[in-house]
Amino acid sequence: MRRPFLGPDYRSRWTTQKGAAHYRTPETGAGVFGLNWANTLTFHFDQTVPTNDGTLKIKRAGTESGSQAYPKYKSVAIGTWTLGQFTASLTGRYISAVHEAGGEMPGNKLGRGLYGGVQLLWNTKLSGRDFSFAVGVNNLAGTNPPACYVCQLNNYDPTTYDLPGQFFYVRAGVKI
Repeated sequence: MRRPFLGPDYRSRWTTQKGAAHYRTPETGAGVFGLNWANTLTFHFDQTVPTNDGTLKIKRAGTESGSQAYPKYKSVAIGTWTLGQFTASLTGRYISAVHEAGGEMPGNKLGRGLYGGVQLLWNTKLSGRDFSFAVGVNNLAGTNPPACYVCQLNNYDPTTYDLPGQFFYVRAGVKI
């Protein structure tokens, strides 16, 4: 009997939990493929600060306070390909726009950000121990963070946005 569907027959599994989705194919001759996608939606975030008359409630969702941004939406997606002892991954991160709260330019918009990264990983055994070696690049396109006038460090928020320019790294790990 002919199947009405023409295309690959994927016998793999999606799992989801609290805003994240994980997908991994079974092992094939071409390796194992995976996708992890995590999202954060901030509908409201109120900060209560003491005042002389009691307390003040400050609505932080979608704002930059000068020491931290509270974006309404953040997303991270990681695609992986594993073949034997080697894994390659591509990461994409999205951060929604925020507006400065206070300072000399209240309401100044810090535009949304999209960052990408790649990593190559080698897992092996040496002297009976599990070792891993990785090389990678964060902020692959060299995207500069948006200018922030209320931020306390170098006119950008390093807690939310990547460093200006690309960041290359090498990492080694051992499982004890």
